[in-house]
Amino acid sequence: MANKQRGESKVTLGDKEYSLRYDLNALVELEDRMGVPLSEMGEMKITIRTVRSMLWAGVLHENPDVTEEELGKYVDMENLEDIQGAISEAFSKVNVKN
Repeated sequence: MANKQRGESKVTLGDKEYSLRYDLNALVELEDRMGVPLSEMGEMKITIRTVRSMLWAGVLHENPDVTEEELGKYVDMENLEDIQGAISEAFSKVNVKN
């Protein structure tokens, strides 16, 4: 079960269920991938690449060896909205002060 107090949400990719969680390591990876500090991410335009990177960073705590490309194989137009919702739910617990 996802721990919503810790900012987690569940997502199913293929036949595996993941808990999305944005801990410090995930946030550092996102800053590196996107080339902007966390405090500026809310101002970015969301692209498909951004969604894939956010999905990847959110599952690193469970599977540090997974690649963005591996996860991307399980996302299509049928489940993209659900994936985005799960990312948004988990990421909403990240508290950033400028």
